[in-house]
Amino acid sequence: MRKTSRLIIIKENKILLIHRIKPNRDYYVFPGGAVEKGETKEEAAIRETKEETNLDIKIDHFLWKFKNIFDKDKNLEYYFLIKKFKGVLKLRGPEAKKQTKDNQYLLEWIPLSKLKKISLFPEEIKIKVLKEFR
Repeated sequence: MRKTSRLIIIKENKILLIHRIKPNRDYYVFPGGAVEKGETKEEAAIRETKEETNLDIKIDHFLWKFKNIFDKDKNLEYYFLIKKFKGVLKLRGPEAKKQTKDNQYLLEWIPLSKLKKISLFPEEIKIKVLKEFR
């Protein structure tokens, strides 16, 4: 099972998500990615955020651990709350390189009040975010 670090980045009652648009699929995911060999979950969270969003973050605290099966991938995901960050938001890293008309990665600030209406994976974490931060 692959370990990943995921981020709950909140600013002014909005949450930063990655909008994935593919042929016949339109959904959102939390920023983050794999914990690499020799790296802590926290180090992965910081690195992945910089790679994907260009933001430098400060982890506020650990939120949740979750076993996620999505598109046949099995992940043990660690979620961290981020309240403080700096930098100019910009898609970078592998996501920017893989981006095409048929495979889009869009960084979007979504109002917490609209979270219920979007397709956000994993659904279980979406519910936790709604309970905790709305």
